[in-house]
Amino acid sequence: MKKFQEGQTVEATNWADHTSPFRGTIVRRISDKTLVFTRSSGASETRCKIHRDEEGNEHIYPMGKYSLCPVFYAP
Repeated sequence: MKKFQEGQTVEATNWADHTSPFRGTIVRRISDKTLVFTRSSGASETRCKIHRDEEGNEHIYPMGKYSLCPVFYAP
């Protein structure tokens, strides 16, 4: 079971350009179901809901949930 920790740097594939992935940092966990995320590009902090798969591994959708959206998985 992979979980997000404060200070972790996470990465997601950019579907338009595979040589420059999306990167961000987990600022803090608010609760067991939410966390605060900031993109490496200097964007403001975003509160994200933590989603879990069948094995309990965590992932987030900090830029919204839409077709081809980046998904950040816990390392």
